[in-house]
Amino acid sequence: SSSPSVFQPRIAFPYLAVFGDVLAEDDFESFYPDGLLANMARLGLSAIWLHAVLRDLVSTSDFPEFGRNKRTRLARLNWLIARARRHGLGVYLYLNEPRAMPEAFFEKHPDLKGAPGSPGDGLYSMCTSTAPVKRYLTEASAALFHQAPALTGAFLITASENQTNCYSHARHTPCPRCRERSGPQVIGEVVRLIEQGARSASPNAHIIAWDWSWGIVEDDPQERIIAELPSTVTLMVDFERGTPITRNGVRSVVDEYSLSVIGPSRRAAAHIRQARDRGMKVMAKIQVGNTWELSLLPYIPVGHLVARKFQAMRDAGISGVMESWTLGTYPSPNWSVAQAYYGETAPSPDVALEKVAADLYGLSHSKTVLAVWKRFAEIFERYPFTNGLVYSSVIQWGPAHMWWLTPSGKPSRILRTFDNTGWSKPFGPDLTAEIFSGMAADWQRALSHLPSTAPRDLAVSRAVGLYFQSVSNFLRFHSRRSTAPPAELHRLLASEINLATEFLDLCRADSRYGFEASLQYFYLPLDIQEKIVACRWMLEKLS
Repeated sequence: SSSPSVFQPRIAFPYLAVFGDVLAEDDFESFYPDGLLANMARLGLSAIWLHAVLRDLVSTSDFPEFGRNKRTRLARLNWLIARARRHGLGVYLYLNEPRAMPEAFFEKHPDLKGAPGSPGDGLYSMCTSTAPVKRYLTEASAALFHQAPALTGAFLITASENQTNCYSHARHTPCPRCRERSGPQVIGEVVRLIEQGARSASPNAHIIAWDWSWGIVEDDPQERIIAELPSTVTLMVDFERGTPITRNGVRSVVDEYSLSVIGPSRRAAAHIRQARDRGMKVMAKIQVGNTWELSLLPYIPVGHLVARKFQAMRDAGISGVMESWTLGTYPSPNWSVAQAYYGETAPSPDVALEKVAADLYGLSHSKTVLAVWKRFAEIFERYPFTNGLVYSSVIQWGPAHMWWLTPSGKPSRILRTFDNTGWSKPFGPDLTAEIFSGMAADWQRALSHLPSTAPRDLAVSRAVGLYFQSVSNFLRFHSRRSTAPPAELHRLLASEINLATEFLDLCRADSRYGFEASLQYFYLPLDIQEKIVACRWMLEKLS
């Protein structure tokens, strides 16, 4: 929409698309139907984004072997750009470059071999301190923006994620060339070369340098990296990342996207200040619909926290906002709240939410709904955030997560915890269970006041409470299954069967549950049925 706005651009991931090499998919067009793009425009967004890899899109003089299927991919990209444009939406690419290459590549290019990738992946950096790789970054970016001339821009991750430059995964690099230079110099140069190439082909190309995981390369607040960036790029800051929290007297740090914490963190505030001093534009990376705190529900009904976050971004002088990674992009009340903050003047959170409540539940219910939503936000602010919890616990599965009567012996790994409870550190299983069961009880009490005039919203709100209670049940059962009296284990199993049964009904009625663009369906109704059967079997075993 062309109305004046304090936040430009406003970027989000299309909620029906998949993450990965989507430009290689034969049914590429089916991920971007007109209805989806119309919806995103209606939510006041100005652009969408997708992931791409330079070597798949273009070939260059030094690397003619790259870009084997580039015609197909570029044709699809240009198709999407044209289709999005009809709805007033721009298109950004997420680039993480230059991607590491397998050993075989360096038989032909031995002088370009840089730092090794993760153990066992057989990859090595294309060293960005060499002339051919520098030339590649500029030429490839120029070729991309020359062949997709209406592409709005790109945002760049330069540390963590995939192995790219020789400092992307480590503060000290084994690369003999990059060792002579600092990590901040290498990162600043990668951003500069990509921008140079893009702007040579498309003078208005918008290049965004994201501060994601720069802590790998330099301690917070990364003054040296920011000093090395060209002042013509936009700095995008993780708005909440690095915020210290205390829950029930125990300290932790929010090291990810978060709705339970408003921001800006001290790190974000310092980055905003540093960029401003250099005359740079500053964007924020946030999540509007949900976060990894509860990523498999279509949204978390905490509009007050969304409103306060937008107010905080306005106060911090943020000029644009990337409002989602691959999760939480489904249209929801949260997105309507965000929209209230795009204009020249900002309402108070209550005023913004009252309008959303009236639209959804009817004017006569708006005051009641507003009070419930306010309570939800207060409860969610007690979330015991740790990276272990959001990445290696049962929180993504909730009531769909399997239980074990005897130790499975399987260690937890990312997004899969089995029956390990180590992820509850630093709070520990007892305190984490206590926090979540308290949140669940208070959530349930607030929920009982929601009218039934918006059944889908009511269902999502119910699901949140079920998640909280299920996490608590899981911790109590698995940390005490060998020591607790049978009656206590019975009670936990019976509680879990009940809430999993209730959750199964919600999932059967709404296909949004359990879906996330990069994970696809994390669980299906069948998984919940299997879990219920397993819990009944355990009850029999224990009786």
